[in-house]
Amino acid sequence: MDIKSLKGIAVVAIDDGARLGSVQDVLSDLDQRCVRAFVVSEGKLFGGSNRILDIGDVQSIGADAVMIQSRDLLKADRDDSRYQAYSNLSSLTSLRVVSETGDLVGNMSTVHFKTDDGTFTDLEIGKHGLLGSFQSKIVVPASAAVSMGRDVVVIPHDFTDQAREEKSATAENLEAPPAG
Repeated sequence: MDIKSLKGIAVVAIDDGARLGSVQDVLSDLDQRCVRAFVVSEGKLFGGSNRILDIGDVQSIGADAVMIQSRDLLKADRDDSRYQAYSNLSSLTSLRVVSETGDLVGNMSTVHFKTDDGTFTDLEIGKHGLLGSFQSKIVVPASAAVSMGRDVVVIPHDFTDQAREEKSATAENLEAPPAG
């Protein structure tokens, strides 16, 4: 599942069918490469609060809702020190990505993860450059990343070579005269 698709999704308690709020943010552990918790906005117009929902307390994540057994699973406030070490969605998706050889590849576009345990599966990287956001993305298995830090993600140089080959093949196809 795309981590960005969670923002704004409803959080529903199974035991009483109550909509408890919506996912305001996603907290990730970059060292372990996984989603750790969700920040749930309780949705009151004035004075609403943000509570934490640990991924281990989630029954399931669907296209329209995060399902939990009971409202009692919403925990501490977002400012709780246990959650300060985790990266939020905007800091995760704005990380710079460089190759092991020191070449800037681009910026983290999104992360895909397994809904059952939160483990990152793929990193999607928007290529560097003026047209980067309009070009295809580089997808790197999360397990292949050399490191993921608060400032930079380091990926193997092989993935930048793959991106260059794709770009070169595309350019050659554009320059080649039509067959026939």
